[in-house]
Formats: sequence, structure tokens, C-alpha cells
Amino acid sequence: MKASMSSSRINLIRGFLSILSSSVLLIIISLITTPILTRVLGTASYGDYATVLAVFGISKVVSESGTFNGVRKYIAESRDQSEWDSKVINFYTLFSVVLGSVVVLLLYLSYFTGALEAIFGDLSQSYTILISLMIVSSLFFGLFRGALMGLGYEHYSEPLDVINNLAFSTIAVTLAVLGTGVIGPLIGKVTGFLLGAILAYILLVRKTDLKLFSLNLVDVSSNRLFDEKTKFGIYSIILSLLISSLYNVDILLVQLFVGGSQVGYYKASLVIAEFLWFVPLAVQYSLVHSSSEMWANNQHEKITDISSKVSRYTLLLVLLMCIGLSILADEFIPLYFGQQYTPAVVPLLLLLPGVLGLSIARPIFAIGQGKGALRSLILATAAAAVINFLLNLILIPQYGMNGAAIATSIGYGSMLIFHYWCAISIGFDPLSNLMSKKIVLIAAITYPILFVVESTIRSDLTSLVVIPILGLLIYIILALRWKVIEQDDVYRLPLTNNRIEKILSILRL
Repeated sequence: MKASMSSSRINLIRGFLSILSSSVLLIIISLITTPILTRVLGTASYGDYATVLAVFGISKVVSESGTFNGVRKYIAESRDQSEWDSKVINFYTLFSVVLGSVVVLLLYLSYFTGALEAIFGDLSQSYTILISLMIVSSLFFGLFRGALMGLGYEHYSEPLDVINNLAFSTIAVTLAVLGTGVIGPLIGKVTGFLLGAILAYILLVRKTDLKLFSLNLVDVSSNRLFDEKTKFGIYSIILSLLISSLYNVDILLVQLFVGGSQVGYYKASLVIAEFLWFVPLAVQYSLVHSSSEMWANNQHEKITDISSKVSRYTLLLVLLMCIGLSILADEFIPLYFGQQYTPAVVPLLLLLPGVLGLSIARPIFAIGQGKGALRSLILATAAAAVINFLLNLILIPQYGMNGAAIATSIGYGSMLIFHYWCAISIGFDPLSNLMSKKIVLIAAITYPILFVVESTIRSDLTSLVVIPILGLLIYIILALRWKVIEQDDVYRLPLTNNRIEKILSILRL
């Protein structure tokens, strides 16, 4: 039993590190690409680009989310059935093709009825075609990448996401510079998804013995399993639609009520805020299939232990990044996006509290997905989505993008409250060992030190280098001394014990 628990912990850590390393690379790619696009497109066109991606994001949820989550969950369960993995992926291939076709048809129906023209204007036809191509290509990319993750091949699946984004960035920047406007980056999206799907398919064929595209293995004869996977897929779509509304309804409503450059400013603030999610996202993706295996083995105490530790480290890390960003926002935004994006500073600061809450909620949410308790997750997410939508509807007409930031921050933050309630009802306590008092005290000590130091530095570039390093050092020293970071976890890092001991001795522990 101990060997099994140790093995599953090692697999979880290995999968997390694969996803985390890819997430870091994705952030680097985005950090390079985004300021180029914002400058080349300008604030108004960048706002149009954000609106197109918001429509695509909602469409993608319906066509892909049930597939991506379902194929990871059910393949990871490894049930005692012949050709189980092949049955799962073939079921979800059929499931995703049907859903994708429906979504594309609805998209074109919206175009022919004039609904999309009201949003996109004269380029609505081009945008509709490109969105439909993005839906189809991303659908198969998500399907094949999800299969690789479910089989434990994160070291293959995650580099594919990097390749996808590299292809997008290269084509998007090249075409945008050549004067294609928003069309260029959208072509880059299609190409990146298509390339990722082809490579993922090749890896599945070469690395596994899966029988792909075999309708004989859809397993409709086993009514219980067919109904179970269909139900999970439909619930996943509803859940992901609710989550997608949290991420996209604010942009669409800002476009509807305000429009113009404010959409571009607000999108810029969202881009920076979402950078803080790269670690929680890596944890979330690794926990869905790994926790599914733990739930299947009735390892409830282990789930509580892992979830509470993940919540603590997520709070510790994201709170540090929020502190640094709140201090450096005035310097970072104009330097990164250009002086014309200075108005994005205020909505960014307003978004940070909600981003912190949602960061902690993400891993909690993933463990609930791993169990398959989607009805409870839907209720919790629906409550947050309704709050988010109503507040955006009330505040945007009066306060513009700042109203959107306030509403969205409250909506994000409410996700933690509702999903904590959901976790307790499911059967685990993700905040049982949070050490919140110690973490708040660490933050209370770190913030004024960084604020004073930053105010004495005259160069923006120097501040952007010194403040993050100083904040990280203060944070790590206090967290280790007060045992918020456990030394046992430090020794699990992919470093030799001698190096770890040297680091700890430097910190005088």
C-alpha cells in the first residue's frame, strides 16, 4: 500500500513538473508575443481580437471541454476491461465530432441571422470562418492531447502545447506586421492547433497500441458505461460553459456597452492578471486524472492531505505575485504594453483579489472533477457565474472597464467560497492545513519592505529586477523558518540533497 501511495505521489509530482515547465515556457512565449501584438494592432484592434477570442472561447467550451476532461479522467481509471483505453478515446472522438458539428452549425446560424455582424461588423464573415476552423482544429488537439495526459505521457502532451503556441506566435506576429490586422493572429491560432493535433496523433500511434477511429469500440453495448461517459461529458460542458462565462462575459459586455479602446485596455489587464495562474493551472491539469485514480482507490485521507498542501502553496505563491504586481503595476504596464495602455493599471489592481481567490479554487475544482461530482461543481460554479454576470451587467454601464474589473474580481473570489463548500460536501477539506495566519503575516511583513524599497529606486527597469528578487528571498526565508514550506517537500524538488542542504544553510535554517 505504501509503495502504491509513494508511486502515485511520484507520478503526480512528475506530471505536475512536466505541466509546470511547459506552463513557464508558454508564459515566456506569451510575454514576448503579447506586447508586439498590442503595439502592432493598436488598442481598438486588440480589443476586436479579444472579442473574437471571447466568442471562440465560449464555442470551444461546448465542443471540447467534455472531451478533454473526460478522456483524461476515464483513461486514467484503467478499468478492468479489454481495450478500455481504446473504447474511451473512440467514444470521445464520436462525442466531440457530434458536438463540434453542432457548435459550428450554431455559429453559422448566428452569422446568417446577423447576430455576429452586430458584434464584429464588416469582418463578421471572415471571423466566422476562422472561428469555425479554430473550433475543429482545437477539438482534435484537445482530444489527442487529453489522451496522452490520461495515459501518463505529460512529458509528450505538454511540449505539444508549447509547439502549438510557438507556431501561433510566429505566424501571428509575422502576419500582423505585414498588415493583416486581426485576421493574421487568428490564422496563427488555426495553424497552431492543427499542427498540435497532427503531432499528438502521431505520438499516440507510435507510443501506444490504441485503436483509433474504430466505431466498433465506442462501446454503446455497455449502457451503463455509455450513459456514464455521456453524462460526464454533458455535465462537463455545462460546467465549462459556466467557467467560460466568468472569463468572457466581461469582455463581451465591455464591448457591448463601452467598446473602443476600453476593450483593449481591459484585455491587457486580464492578460497580466492571468499570468498569475500558471502554477494553479499546472496543478489543476495534473490533479484531474491523478485524483481520479485516488478516488477510485478510496484514498480520501490522501486527497485531503494533498489538496490542503496544494491550497497552502498556491496561496503562498500567488499572494507573493499579487504583492509584487500591485507594487510594480505603474512601471510594468506602460513598459510592457506601451504608454497608451497606462489606463489598464487600475482594472489590473482591481482584479488581483479575485485572481488570488480563483487561484486557490482551481486545484479544489480539479479534485472534484476527478471524482466526477459534477452536479455539485455545477451548482457552485453557477452561483459564482450568476454573481459575476449580474454585477458586470450593473457596473459596466456606469463605471466602464473598472466596473467590469470590480464585478469580475468579486465573481472570481466567490469561486473559492462556493467550491470550498462543494469540497466539504464531496468529502475532502482543502483548507484543513492552510496556515493562513502565518501566510498573512508573511505578506504583511513583505509588502511594506518592498513598497519602501521600490519608492527609493528611480529607474523603472531596476525596480522590475530588484523587487521580485528581494520579495522572493524575504518570502522564502520567512516561509521556511515558520514551516509554511515543509522541508520534506523541499527535498522532493528535482535537486540533489547536497544542493538543497547548501541552499537551506545559506538561509540559516
